[in-house]
Order: sequence, then C-alpha cells, then structure tokens
Amino acid sequence: MTKYMKVGILIMAITMSMAGLTGCKMAKDKIENKIEDNLKAEIGEEFNVFRLQGSNFDTEYEAEVSLVSNPDISFTVYTDKYGKPDGSYKSSYYTAKVWNDFAQEIIKAFDENEIEVSCKVEAGPPVSEEKPIIPEVTSLNTTVKEYIEMIPDCTFRIYVILNESDAMNKETLNEIVKVLEKENEIYPGIRINGMFYFYDEEWYIKTKDLFKNTVHPSSTILEQNNLKYSLRNGIKDNKIIFSVEEMLKALAESNVAQ
Repeated sequence: MTKYMKVGILIMAITMSMAGLTGCKMAKDKIENKIEDNLKAEIGEEFNVFRLQGSNFDTEYEAEVSLVSNPDISFTVYTDKYGKPDGSYKSSYYTAKVWNDFAQEIIKAFDENEIEVSCKVEAGPPVSEEKPIIPEVTSLNTTVKEYIEMIPDCTFRIYVILNESDAMNKETLNEIVKVLEKENEIYPGIRINGMFYFYDEEWYIKTKDLFKNTVHPSSTILEQNNLKYSLRNGIKDNKIIFSVEEMLKALAESNVAQ
C-alpha cells in the first residue's frame, strides 16, 4: 500500500467518523425537540431538555428537563424511541414544583437576612425505609403542607450553596439555625436533612450555574468546585440537630478549608 493510499484511507476514516458524530447529534437534537413538543402538547407549558441519555439501543430515553418560564423547576422524563413520555412525567412535574416551592422558602428566609444562597430540594420517605410507598402528586396546585401530609415521616433533603466563603462566621451559622427553626414553625414536626456548601463569590456563581443544570445534586461535584467549607444540619423530632457551637466545633475538626 502506498503512502498516498494510506493517507486517503485515513482521511476517509476521519470523514466517516465526523459524519457519524454529526448524525448522532442530529438524531439527539431531533429526540430532544420531540420530547419538548410532546410535553408542550400535553401540558401546555414549554420545557427545555438539558440532558438526554438513551438506553436499550436508543429505544428508550431518559431526559432531564426544566420549565422554560421557571428553570428552577426541573425533573426527569422517560420516553420511548419517538420521544413520547410515559405516564409518570406529570407526577414528576407536580412533585418538582412542590420541591421548588420549599426551596424558594429556604432562599427567601436567607435573603431576609441578606445572605445569598441557592437551594435544591428532594423529599420523600426516609431513605432507610424499605420499599417506601410514595403517593403520586396529582395536582400542580399541591402545597408543601399537603405534600407532607401525603407521606408519613416525610423527610426533606436540602442542598444549599452559600455565597460566603467563611463558614466560621458565627452569625451565618446562627442564620442557618434560624432558617431551620422557621421551617419547623411553619410545618410542625417536619424532618429536614440539610447540606450547606460555602463558596467565595466567583465559585458560587459557577456552582450556581452547574446547580441549575441538574435534577439531583451531586455532593461529589459540589465538593470539587473549589469548596471552602461544608456542614450538615437539620431538624428531627422538632429539634435542631446541631447547635451553632456544635457546628463550629465540627468545622474546626473537619479541616475542610482549602
């Protein structure tokens, strides 16, 4: 085989590879568009697919979508090979709306004390419970209180990123306790497991953008984003799990500052 033939074969292989990639992207874009069109036709709202994953040789798809008018509301949709959603997506949408309502309460409580945060929420039966029965949310108007009443021992898992790099600030930790106590006043007996992540302003903005493009936050990714400090706190049996003093002690012992 001559040198020129080898070069020709190489160019042909590269061209075919590029064509394959282009074809895959076009097929992916087509499915995303179909999912968005189907959701709009069935719900009457516009959604944006921000992640798409195929399975079973692309005969099924898992898409993460957000509401165009309110990108903070995001959820997972399962579809067939034509991008037609299965029957679970409405409950997923309604549930995502309830979770976001609770997240906005957390954000507002911090904002009232001039602390900038972003929050994502997941909720349901305790993760330790075997084969939990999770009732479907059947209305977009379901309130947080109604959602709590639907699920025995309902636990809210909150992921809060803060635009504050100094977690050793006693005033900030005190506000975390106050926010948790306020939610306990609004919803007596509520259970909250919270993770709080502290960033400087530059990395808070970057992490906030990443935070929006996910349905289920990943602690691993959040911790890799130039994290300064992280800590846990929450509510159980109408009591804050950790006091400010206990949080300060845990932070001093963890040595997570970078």
